[in-house]
Amino acid sequence: QYRANYPPQLAADLLAMANVKEGDRLLEIGCGTGKATIHFAPYGYPLLALEPGVAMCAIARQKCVAFPNVAFQNLVFEQWPLEAATFKLVYAAMSLHWVDPEIAFTKTADALVPGGTLACIWNRPQESEDALRQEIRRAYEKVKHVKQPQKAHPQARYDGQGGTTERFNASGRFGTVFSAQYPHSAEYTADAYIKLMQTMSDHRIMPEIEREWLYGEIHDAIERFGGVITVDYVVTVYLARRL
Repeated sequence: QYRANYPPQLAADLLAMANVKEGDRLLEIGCGTGKATIHFAPYGYPLLALEPGVAMCAIARQKCVAFPNVAFQNLVFEQWPLEAATFKLVYAAMSLHWVDPEIAFTKTADALVPGGTLACIWNRPQESEDALRQEIRRAYEKVKHVKQPQKAHPQARYDGQGGTTERFNASGRFGTVFSAQYPHSAEYTADAYIKLMQTMSDHRIMPEIEREWLYGEIHDAIERFGGVITVDYVVTVYLARRL
C-alpha cells in the first residue's frame, strides 16, 4: 500500500520494446502485491506471476481478479518448474535481488523464446538536501542499526561496478543492454511515511526502542515542515534480448 507505484507508461513501453504480440506470454518474477502486475494485466497477454509470499500473492490476486489472463503461482523463482523457451517477456520489478545470482540471468534466459526480452526494473528514492531531509538525516545519524532508505537498499549488488548491465553481459546469454528512466514522485503524510518505513526489512529488525525513537523523530520533523513529505523516485529499466 505504501511502497511507490510505477508510472503507467512503463508497461506500455516495455511491451513495445519487447515487441510483444497477440498470443505471446509474459512472466513476472516476484510480483509482491501486484504493483507492477496491475499495469501489465489490462493488455490481455497471458501473464504468469510468481510470488513466494502467501499474503502478498493473495493481495496481487485480488487486484487482478478482473483479468482472467493473469495467473499466479505461490513459489520462488528458483523452485518454479522451468517452462523452457515459452515467454516473450520476462520481467522483475524490484525483485531480482532476491533471486539466487547464480541463476538470475540463466534460468530467465532459458524461460525466454529466442529473441525474447528480460527486463530488470528498479524503483529507487532519490536523495534530497532540503531542510526536512537534513532533520531526518540527523535522526538516522544517531542510530546504529539502519541507514536512510536512499543510502541502503538490498539490490545494491546491481548498482555500479558489477551492476545490472555487467551481470547481463557476464551471463553470455543476452545481447546489447538498453536502459530507460522514468522520474516520478509521491507525497506522504507523516503517518503514511512511517508506514512506508515499516515495510523495510532493515527497519523492522532494529531494536524496538531505537526504532520507535527514530520513527518519532521522523514523524515530528515531517509535522514541523507542514505535515507532508515528497519523495522523488526514478524507475530505471534495464532490458536485453536473449541470444
